Amino acid sequence: MKLPDQETPAPTGRNYADAFATAFSKRRRELSKAEELWKNDVTEFLDQLVLVAKDRLDGEHLAAASLKIEMQRDLFEYMPFIALSRGENNAPEINPLEPSRVYDDMLATAHFLEWLLFRKANISAERIATIIDNSSLKARTANYTRELKLIEAEIRALLNSARSPRSWNTNETEVNPTSHLRLV
Repeated sequence: MKLPDQETPAPTGRNYADAFATAFSKRRRELSKAEELWKNDVTEFLDQLVLVAKDRLDGEHLAAASLKIEMQRDLFEYMPFIALSRGENNAPEINPLEPSRVYDDMLATAHFLEWLLFRKANISAERIATIIDNSSLKARTANYTRELKLIEAEIRALLNSARSPRSWNTNETEVNPTSHLRLV
């Protein structure tokens, strides 16, 4: 049963690799730019969280916030990037939901930090609302997601147009779903 927020993974194999290469070559520049800008915004957002935590918290509260931020940074650094890893893998799997999941995790970390600031550092809610800005990250996430969806749609269209009942090998349609690690 397919859940509403899940995409059906694309088939992998030789046909997928060919379709990926074709779709990627058409949108290489757009995807590379969107991916790089998004990656930079995530890094800046995490850096912003570190600065806020170090500036406003101390002791065990700073340690808790720092640990949560460090976990998010580690998970982000192990995330596969389609445009940047092109030379390492001939056909990486496209997952347009990945940037949104990362964004949600970043917001959860920001909310945890906001909670610490409110409950443990006695900073007013009005002041907290102005400390952490995620507007740029939100816009970059939407743009990167849009680029991934365009490439995924192109791959699916190419696979569907090339599909013939005799040539489609069931071994090539096995899926290998990858997802952002969610530890917290």
